[in-house]
Amino acid sequence: VTKNKVLPIFRTLFRKEFIQVFRSVNYSFQYFVLACSMPVMVFFCNRIAISIGLNDIGNKIVPGLTLLIMLIFNTVIISFSASSITREGANFYHTKVMPVSIKTQLAVKFVMYFLVSFIANTVTIAIIIFSKQMVVDGSGMDYIKPLAIYAVSLLLSVGLTLYSMKIDIIRPRFNLGGDGELVSNNINTTHSVIVGLIIALVFGVTGMLMPYVFGDLGLRIMFYVLLCG
Repeated sequence: VTKNKVLPIFRTLFRKEFIQVFRSVNYSFQYFVLACSMPVMVFFCNRIAISIGLNDIGNKIVPGLTLLIMLIFNTVIISFSASSITREGANFYHTKVMPVSIKTQLAVKFVMYFLVSFIANTVTIAIIIFSKQMVVDGSGMDYIKPLAIYAVSLLLSVGLTLYSMKIDIIRPRFNLGGDGELVSNNINTTHSVIVGLIIALVFGVTGMLMPYVFGDLGLRIMFYVLLCG
């Protein structure tokens, strides 16, 4: 039994979105557990790359490898937003009649989905910086590299979140079970994952090849190109 509390509209809707995810084992695993796994996976993949790298190859590909793994995990985490409208199910029409603007409702959903990705990316980059996995010669570039990867990853996370929400707004798929959970594969989620994986592969492979071929100059060019992309 809890007491009724009057909360701001934005906070009330955000709490509703959070509870909707947290009360489901399937949703929680897809959203929160994978987000918690990302820093661990990036850290150990980088350690493996550095330990088996020959002639400094490991150090050269670490930035691109880090970006690749982060984008893959971001893709899986953010793909959850591709069912943002679909998961409303029978409550979909409530979103139209409640005295809250559609823009506010969508803004709450965006903050909910992007916040977890933001925290996961921030923790991952913090671990990389403190573990000095990209420190080669102690130059300033060694600390700029993880921050640049952080910027690229966040920008792509924002773009992919908005894109995933958009495709679910255009064509929601209301196919839910008795407990209100999705009972079949959502084509919008699949679409979001495919797009995200393609971007992750293009950016990640580019990030590994250019520093390997052109050295530090290639690394700088890579970050400029990826940030503009």
